Amino acid sequence: MISALNRLQPLNGNKLTRVVCSLFCLFLQFTNLTAQNNTYTKDTLHIAVLMPFCSKEIFTDELSPKSALGNACRSYFEGLKMGLDSMSKNGINLIVHVFDTKNDTVYFKQLLKKNEVLNANLIIGPVVAAGQQIMKKFSSEAHIYHISPLLTLTKSKIEDPYLVCMNPDLESYADIYLKQLYQAGNTDINLVVFSGKGKNDKIISNRLNKIKAEYPSFNIQCLDIDKNSNYKNYYNLNKTNLVWIDSENEFQVNSTLKLLADTTQFIDVHVIGNKKWLEYNAINYPLWKHLDVTLLSPYFLATDSKIGSNCIELFKEIYNKEPDEYAVAGFDQALLLVDGLAKNKGVFNPSEMSNRMSLVGSEYLIGSKPNNKGYQNNYLNQCKFNEAFIWINAAKTTK
Repeated sequence: MISALNRLQPLNGNKLTRVVCSLFCLFLQFTNLTAQNNTYTKDTLHIAVLMPFCSKEIFTDELSPKSALGNACRSYFEGLKMGLDSMSKNGINLIVHVFDTKNDTVYFKQLLKKNEVLNANLIIGPVVAAGQQIMKKFSSEAHIYHISPLLTLTKSKIEDPYLVCMNPDLESYADIYLKQLYQAGNTDINLVVFSGKGKNDKIISNRLNKIKAEYPSFNIQCLDIDKNSNYKNYYNLNKTNLVWIDSENEFQVNSTLKLLADTTQFIDVHVIGNKKWLEYNAINYPLWKHLDVTLLSPYFLATDSKIGSNCIELFKEIYNKEPDEYAVAGFDQALLLVDGLAKNKGVFNPSEMSNRMSLVGSEYLIGSKPNNKGYQNNYLNQCKFNEAFIWINAAKTTK
């Protein structure tokens, strides 16, 4: 059952949107079938969803500054609902209470006093860092785990043992990627990190400097991107040469890529970047392929898998549109989180979810944060173009 305690308004007047949004205003009783998994609890699970749908603001003004956040949350909930429905048909009794936090901290604090939240087995949300800070005090008193479902925490360091981030903290990218390299058998690495001038562009290099002693066979150097011409002093023909370009600036990135592609100076250089590069005005695909450009991302749509293709087709059938990244995240997390709850008799325990699970939009490896209190998904997809220019997750082979 889903109860929407804060009504979501349609973003426009088209018929489909009105139909979809009207579902939020109803109590939807899922069909409970005979459980296919005998380990699932027979008790009813209560989940509270607290997300900034920002319905009133978007309904009043589609160009509201809150539109992007609200629409992302709505898309996430569409996928979440589809996943919850799938789990309920596997014999799990669910009651889901949905709240629009309005991206308002004062109103959000009021919602935390509601019985539907205080008695929840699990809380999905809030989304933004300010909400997670507020949850820290609530968690210490209520002892209820809460999920950060969408955003990557950057500079916000939240010491909350009840917080579970489905996207790894940005600082953790260094820990996760080095571990994935090592586990894949890469022990003789020459890694040079070029940091840009953006507000978050020093986070990864700072973390790498702290942990590089844990990987004595890796040679790790961190430089400013405006000194990329000095790379020739760090290039090593006798090692596997990786260059991590920690910048989102299109001009800086492209200039560095062109430098690294100069075969009169360098051969067999492998480049690491981030998924923001996919938003560039122009992508030089042959250059990316030449440099084996790999983008680290918590998201990768597995369209070639059976569960992936089934999810996409079902989503299109229900909502008459393609699922975006947020919708797929909602679907995946419904399967992962409810499965964990139901198998543990309604008690959410992240430490018992350490088995790697491959779903539609990513793979999940829930565990402790490497340098902070709380839990997160300690897995990153390594996305790149293969020889046939097909977008793949190269980390699939890493166990």
